[in-house]
Amino acid sequence: MAFTRVDLGDGTDLCVANLHATNDRPHLATADVLRAAEAATEWAGDSPLLFGGDLNLRPAEDPEAFAALRERFGLDGPVHPHAIDHLLTRELELVEPPTPWPPEQRELPRSGLRLRLSDHAPVQARFKTGSP
Repeated sequence: MAFTRVDLGDGTDLCVANLHATNDRPHLATADVLRAAEAATEWAGDSPLLFGGDLNLRPAEDPEAFAALRERFGLDGPVHPHAIDHLLTRELELVEPPTPWPPEQRELPRSGLRLRLSDHAPVQARFKTGSP
């Protein structure tokens, strides 16, 4: 997991935690995600937190993991039941819901060819803090 604390310049810090959890073994991915959420919420303290990435968990298949994220760590947000990439938050207001990038947004021209970043589409969303 990568963890970053960003000074928003208004006396507010935003913490961002990005994780790529274990693939093809949901029980290991669940352990990765819950361990990362525990560390991220501890490190963030009272600051708003954006927690996400390629969690390799699907809410439709692993609802207990998402319930634990909500109940134990206060991390919640709209999730697609069959997606593995998620953006969950604590103390942030959703402005634009998570959406996957279209293929052309993740392609780079390279020597006359197009290089596609990642094996699946990154997810983006917009949030705002409670600060003025």
